[in-house]
Amino acid sequence: MSYRVVEYDTGPAGMPGMEALINEWAAKGYSFYQAVRESNRWVLFFSSNEFTSCSWLFRQPLCE
Repeated sequence: MSYRVVEYDTGPAGMPGMEALINEWAAKGYSFYQAVRESNRWVLFFSSNEFTSCSWLFRQPLCE
């Protein structure tokens, strides 16, 4: 299993922008794993698991 780390600055889009970013990475085959807040930005962790069609949004599974 491989992982990706993506930085996200909430900026004007706020949390809906983060949700869009999570969905974008889910479309690439990555599952949301964890978000960590660092001062004025977020660090998002994604895992790649080719054996599942589920993605995670705020620790809620979204399975097809």
